[in-house]
Amino acid sequence: MRRTVAGFTLIELMVSVFIITLVLTMGIPYMGDWVRRAGVRTAAESIQNGLRVAQQEAIRRNTPVEFALVQSVPLAADAGNASLATNTDDWKGWMVRVRSDNYFVQGDNVSANAADAEFTSSDAKNNILRFSGFGQVRNSDDAVLTSTMVYRIASPKVSEVRCVLVTPGASVRMCNPAVASSDPRGCGAAADACPLN
Repeated sequence: MRRTVAGFTLIELMVSVFIITLVLTMGIPYMGDWVRRAGVRTAAESIQNGLRVAQQEAIRRNTPVEFALVQSVPLAADAGNASLATNTDDWKGWMVRVRSDNYFVQGDNVSANAADAEFTSSDAKNNILRFSGFGQVRNSDDAVLTSTMVYRIASPKVSEVRCVLVTPGASVRMCNPAVASSDPRGCGAAADACPLN
């Protein structure tokens, strides 16, 4: 009686290892690009969510609530004296706080989501947006916002750009400038404020 042994031969194992190595070698560069693109989208979603939290918290509390760009990781202990960003390219995160008593609501370290991304806003002076109890949006001078505020997140290593728009009517939305203006995902009338490069 002959016994058959189940298993793989050395040649079959070597061919399998070669094929796996080949697939991984070809896929890893694309994986890095995918991670960078996902980081840009995640950072933009974080900013969009922070703006919406500020707006909803202002309406819920019926008191002014601030969305502020900060230079470092936002912490509850820093709500009153956080290092606010002084220009459009030195911010790393955001925080939402109640204006009257500096109560910390929420914050995020956006740069952790997209380590090599570039963050800019359309108005260097307006790194703080205030939402009133009625949901209206105001700038850092406490004047009603008269033009669309644009937060732009881009990665220089891949062609990925996302913008978060805050309109004078307090609408908050994310857009992709690579998509046609007529597409709902596009930036529409704010396309000039959110360039691809």
